[in-house]
Amino acid sequence: MSRCDTKTVVWFCRRLPARLENLSAFIDGVSESAREKGVGEDIIGRIQLALEEALVNVFRHAYPESPGDVVVELRREGRNRLSIEITDWGTAFDLTGARAPDLSLGVEERKVGGLGIFLIRQMTDAMDQRRQGDSNILTLEVRTDGTPAGDSETDAG
Repeated sequence: MSRCDTKTVVWFCRRLPARLENLSAFIDGVSESAREKGVGEDIIGRIQLALEEALVNVFRHAYPESPGDVVVELRREGRNRLSIEITDWGTAFDLTGARAPDLSLGVEERKVGGLGIFLIRQMTDAMDQRRQGDSNILTLEVRTDGTPAGDSETDAG
């Protein structure tokens, strides 16, 4: 079945080297594409924060030995859901298995790391990561209508 036969519509897709200097190209491209389609600024702000955290993790950790690329794709999935897919071909790492930081502890007492993943989870309605062949694929979902992720009645397109 072709993509035209599904309820998924690609709004943005770009592949660039996984370097910090490309961060704004990804964030600005996703933001402008969403804005052009009428997505509210509150939703765009959440996407920007989650995307920045996820991409900085890729830039810092995915390619320790040699440079590599990252692909960011923004899709509308059904009527009320956006999906941001981030793909790299670097070192395998499972963000979804990371434990939430203990926010009851002071900064000095808290273990270093984990706040970025916590922020991604707070800014999105769902997060999934998988290793497919030699690629890491992180998928972030954001509802555009305020309903919980996975509500199939409002997802129908």
